[in-house]
Amino acid sequence: MTPILYEPNTTSFNNNGVGLLTDVLSCYVTEELNGLFELSMTYPVHGIHYESILTDAIITAPTEEFSYGFPYFQPFRIYRISEPINGVVTVNAQHYSYMLNYIPVLPIPTASMTASDALTAIKAAAGENCPFNFSTDITTTANFGVKVPTPMRSILGGVEGSFLDVYGGQFEWSYPYVYIRKRRGEDRGFRIEYGHNMTNFLRDSSTESIVTGICPYARNTDENGNETILTLPEKVIESQYASLFPFKRTVCVDLTEKFSDKSGAAITEEELRTAANTYITSNAVGVPKVSINVSFVETRTGKDMMLDYSNVVHLGDTVTVNFEKYNIMTQEKVVKTVFNVLTERFESVTIGSQTQDLANTIYNIQTGR
Repeated sequence: MTPILYEPNTTSFNNNGVGLLTDVLSCYVTEELNGLFELSMTYPVHGIHYESILTDAIITAPTEEFSYGFPYFQPFRIYRISEPINGVVTVNAQHYSYMLNYIPVLPIPTASMTASDALTAIKAAAGENCPFNFSTDITTTANFGVKVPTPMRSILGGVEGSFLDVYGGQFEWSYPYVYIRKRRGEDRGFRIEYGHNMTNFLRDSSTESIVTGICPYARNTDENGNETILTLPEKVIESQYASLFPFKRTVCVDLTEKFSDKSGAAITEEELRTAANTYITSNAVGVPKVSINVSFVETRTGKDMMLDYSNVVHLGDTVTVNFEKYNIMTQEKVVKTVFNVLTERFESVTIGSQTQDLANTIYNIQTGR
């Protein structure tokens, strides 16, 4: 699709504005889950409408969100234009939702309110100069308030006591609407397999957050208030993946709160062991944190058949990642997408955490480190 240029003061984008940027050389939209949402474009100085490409002008372009099979255009405001290099400039623009940084929210008395009521209070405290509409499917009730005048984007997420801090959720920006979902995306059954539809993954040298097992303990208190620490004879309960790592990484975990319903009765070794195994399973201890930058392969036939990513996976989706060679299978989220506006498909997606521990683990296994 072709991006469209608008003048800086435009608020309605249901026409062709200044015009279509038909000479665009490249155009990408990058979005991170609850994070960055930007457009990057390269454009020739001899291209049509080049003289109108100015700081604060607005570019609309399709993102990964599609409605009824048609590309859904979103507005991005230009904040940087490079000097020409070989007759080409690079244009950077932020999604229109960044304008929330410049809308102050006046203090809101702290009170118990639903997530929906909190959004209503935020919009009311912003006054009439807020062109955005808010909605959420989160049903939590909690204490929420704003102590001092604060930019709206910070109130929504980014500071202690923000909406995200109190109620949780994941943003979906679709000007003029701001949706805060309990969870964005879904499990569409998409599967990534190393050596098939995954052509590369990024490696990070940091492994500090990897844990291979836990040393569980609990506090027993007798009728006189004397406290004793219960541990296990084997000391450590390891993850089934511990052998994949060059050395053991064990953390100590206090599981006392898991037995709050025992009404003062002493916790036994077997109960502690069961709780420790449950903890390892529920917290995926030993399952390396995935950070995979997936590059796309051409469609093939047979076992390596690759589906069109734009119809299969979206930001926030849960995908299954299978490293069969290392006997690791885990489910992770799509945390970043790079959408190619001109080809109308993803250039790449990033799966999992930003620490890239799984890729690093496999690299260490391969190199014997």
